Amino acid sequence: MKKLFVTKENIRISNIISFFFFAFSFLFIVFVNVLVANTQPSVPIGLYIKAGNKNLKKGDIVVFHLDEKYNKYYNSKNNLQPMKTIQATSDDIVFIKNNEIYVNNESFGEVLPIGVKADSLKIKKDCFFLLSKKKNSFDSRYYGQVCKKDIYYKTKLLYEWKGSIYAR
Repeated sequence: MKKLFVTKENIRISNIISFFFFAFSFLFIVFVNVLVANTQPSVPIGLYIKAGNKNLKKGDIVVFHLDEKYNKYYNSKNNLQPMKTIQATSDDIVFIKNNEIYVNNESFGEVLPIGVKADSLKIKKDCFFLLSKKKNSFDSRYYGQVCKKDIYYKTKLLYEWKGSIYAR
């Protein structure tokens, strides 16, 4: 029968294993609570830092709640949560002309006949239109305005994955 002895070397190995376990646990907690990855091409593909949802303005990239009735349109790649850019507020004029959506006369592309369209193009106070100029983007042109209460947080790009298979 082989006896196990407590040696300095065994203690050192145990300490190293414990250190890596706690370090990886800490990094995992930080990653889950501070960082978010995006794989949809409507905003740059990459890693983002989470921020609060105060002081939202045009140009902010936000993660938000999307009603489950739109899952068949949006979650085709089993994405975690939708991420889009705020392009219009209650101060802006949003309209559709010749199957193309505009914000203050700036085109954001075609509105495809997929069977859903925004209920109203009039944006309420504390609500936003989230749009992308990328072709085939599933955004506010279909599900309408998103109110501040449905925005989880805004994000800031930390690292962009260029050449990603998702960027195509």
